Amino acid sequence: MAGLAPHPISIGHLQISSKRTYNSLSSIPEGTLARLFSLATKLSWVLFESFDIGGTNLLLKDGVEQEYTQIILDVIPRTTEDKINFLWTPLKQTEEEFKQSLALLEQAMTMEEEEKEKKQPDKMRRSPEDRNYMVDQLMRRP
Repeated sequence: MAGLAPHPISIGHLQISSKRTYNSLSSIPEGTLARLFSLATKLSWVLFESFDIGGTNLLLKDGVEQEYTQIILDVIPRTTEDKINFLWTPLKQTEEEFKQSLALLEQAMTMEEEEKEKKQPDKMRRSPEDRNYMVDQLMRRP
C-alpha cells in the first residue's frame, strides 16, 4: 500500500507499507521486503516524471524513531534547494571498538547461517546396496 505522507517533509512525500503489520525490519519476510523496495523504485520514477526533482531518499524507520506500530518506507523527493538535512556527526571510534563491532556482526551472521542449516532437512544418503530400483523408478523424471 502506498499513499501521501500525512506530515510530508517535501512535496510528493510518499509512504509505503505492507498489507500485514510488521513492527520490526527483522520480522518482514524477504519477499515482502523486496516488494516494498520494488514499489519504492517505481514510485521514485513516478515522482521524477511528475515533479521537478533531483532525486529521492528512502527512509525506513525501525525502533526508536518509529512513528507507527508497523514498518513504513518513506519515499522523499529531493531538490537542491529543499534544505532537508540528513547529515549527522560521524561517531568517533577507536580501531579496537571498530574491530569489536565487526566481530559481533560476524558472530551474528554466523549464528543466522547455522540456524538456516538446522532448519534444512538432511538428505538421505544410501549406499548402492540399500537402493531399491522400484523406489528409484518412482523418483525418475520423464
